[in-house]
Amino acid sequence: VVITGNSWSRKNIPYQFAKLLESPGGRAAQTVRMFNQGGDEEYTPSFLREGLSMRTGGTEREATFLKQGGLPIEDLNKFVLAGGFPSGRTLEKLAAQLHPLINMPIEMFADKQLFTGRSIKNLRSTTGALTKAVTGTPYPSRLADSALHYSPLSRAAGELLGVIDKRKPGWQRVANALTGLKFSTYDATRQRLIDLSRAMGEELKDSPYVRQGEYYYVDPGAKETGLGEAEQEKIKRIGGLHRQMRLLREEGVKLPR
Repeated sequence: VVITGNSWSRKNIPYQFAKLLESPGGRAAQTVRMFNQGGDEEYTPSFLREGLSMRTGGTEREATFLKQGGLPIEDLNKFVLAGGFPSGRTLEKLAAQLHPLINMPIEMFADKQLFTGRSIKNLRSTTGALTKAVTGTPYPSRLADSALHYSPLSRAAGELLGVIDKRKPGWQRVANALTGLKFSTYDATRQRLIDLSRAMGEELKDSPYVRQGEYYYVDPGAKETGLGEAEQEKIKRIGGLHRQMRLLREEGVKLPR
């Protein structure tokens, strides 16, 4: 069997789509809206916004999120839409269900965890987290992390970490162990900087008029020829992203190398 855990999803996904089409304002749609409602003050990392997640507390550097509710409708999280159609992220999420030995070279080559879309270098070291929880001192090993991630012990290690991670309140650790609810803890400030950096890269990709030296600036030649309204709006967005990134760096937040 190449795709794991497929029997339940194969039956459940068409059922959930049918319920949404049959009753757009019904329980399934209401569940989606409930999880997607969040305050502007509380930042949710982009990879969590693809699913039914919500902030449950903690500090900005140790923010806790409910990332799984154990609900049938969560199977629809595998479908990420862009312009009303499944995007490339949908293919990545479906590919993440392939056998680990098939996933490993794909993820290593792309430097990306397929299911979450996160860069592998941005992932928290599992071995570092486990050793810190047990000994108080982290001993991270990327080689051991990779071997563990693509082994049959991967899920067990994740479940264990969800229970012994002291950054979470006790009730969340109990819920991780005994229920379908799954809570995770992330450095929200660091994740914000990562997301801002990615968004900046996407904006700069399609903007030939903006250059970068010690700071971002608009090509003088472009000013002489004039810029269209769409390009002016893009430059404003780039400026806003740069200001937010600068503020985070002034707080001591750093991107992984």
